[in-house]
Amino acid sequence: MPAAGGESREVFHIDAWLDDYSRFAGLAWSPDQRYLLFVKPEKAKRNPRKTLLWRVPVAGGAAENVGISMDILRFPRIHPDGR
Repeated sequence: MPAAGGESREVFHIDAWLDDYSRFAGLAWSPDQRYLLFVKPEKAKRNPRKTLLWRVPVAGGAAENVGISMDILRFPRIHPDGR
C-alpha cells in the first residue's frame, strides 16, 4: 500500500513457495526501492542449513535468485550504496 494511502496490491504471494523445507527469514527493500529481498532455504538435503537470497520486483514479475548463498543467511540488509 502506498505510504500516502490508496489501493494496496500484492507484490509476492509466499504460499506458493511453502514446502517441507521452507522457512523464510527477513524481508528488506533494495536501496533503489525496486525490489523486496528475502531468504529461502536451498532445499539441498546434503546441506540443509544452506540458504539463498532472492528478490522480487515491486513493479511485478517473478522472484529471482540473486546468486548469494551461505549457511543460515537471515534478515538481509543492503548497504545504501548497493554493496
